[in-house]
Formats: sequence, structure tokens, C-alpha cells
Amino acid sequence: MKRVFAYLLKTAGFAVIYFLAAKLGFLLFAADSAAATVSPASGIALAVLLLGGIRYFPGIAIGAALANFSEGLPLLATLGIALGDTLASMLATWLLHREGFSVSFERLEDALRLLVIGAVASQLLGAAVGTASLALGGVLPAGFMLVWIVWWMGAALGVALITPVLLSWVA
Repeated sequence: MKRVFAYLLKTAGFAVIYFLAAKLGFLLFAADSAAATVSPASGIALAVLLLGGIRYFPGIAIGAALANFSEGLPLLATLGIALGDTLASMLATWLLHREGFSVSFERLEDALRLLVIGAVASQLLGAAVGTASLALGGVLPAGFMLVWIVWWMGAALGVALITPVLLSWVA
């Protein structure tokens, strides 16, 4: 029972941290794109899953859903964005673990893997699902490709800037 309570408490705490980081990212929206130029939430999400395990994915989903819903987005768009953000971080975590990634950055390959897999590759998924969700929800403010590119770059920058700092701080 204690383990379940501890897990729920940590997941709820992570959802709150993700929510606040996402709200900060909303302040960094690129003009007319509905996408942040830097997404601190993406970096935090990956760090938490790398350190705590994929089992904390509900914190991303809940935090992302609440943050986007609080911005007045339709429910369909909100749920789609939450799904995309969650899947991107889960995919990055799974791929990095599969490649033998070490959170202590003992090797140059670890830093390169984080950048290529965690920042560049996996965030393509989150950006695509998020942009498609805005389009399906009828709230895409600009062209699909513009929003997708800004979203992807913002998420990739969030991972590249925030995740290594958090991982190094904990290690």
C-alpha cells in the first residue's frame, strides 16, 4: 500500500511540475504558431522518465492535458496533444535505454544519443501528433508545416537544454 501511495504521489507531483513547465512554455509561443520556441516540459518529461522509469508516463499525460485544456483548447486537441507529448517521451526513453544510454554521461556517446534520439528523432512524433490534434480540433492557427516545425524545434530544444541539466544535477 505504501508503494502505491508513493507512486501516486510522485506521479501527481510530476503532473504538477509538467503543468507548470508547459505553462511557462506557453509564454514562449512563436507568433501565430501555437507552438513554444522552447518547451521546458519536454526536457523535464524525458528526464523524469529516464530517472524514474516509463511507469511515470501518466504524469506527462495528466500534466499536458490539464495545461492545454486550461488554455481553452477543445477536448479532442487537448487529448491528442497529451498523447503526442507522452508518446514522444516514452519513445525516447525506450530507445535510449535500448541503446545503453547512461544518465551520468560517462561517455560522449551518451550525450550524442540524447541529442539525436531524445531531442531530434523522438520529438518528431510529439510535434506531428500535436499539430495534427490542433488541425483535427479546428484550432490550427497557421499552416501545418509551420506549426509542426516550430513545435518540433521547441520540443527538441527543451530536451537539449533541460534534460542534460536535470540528469547531471541528479547524478
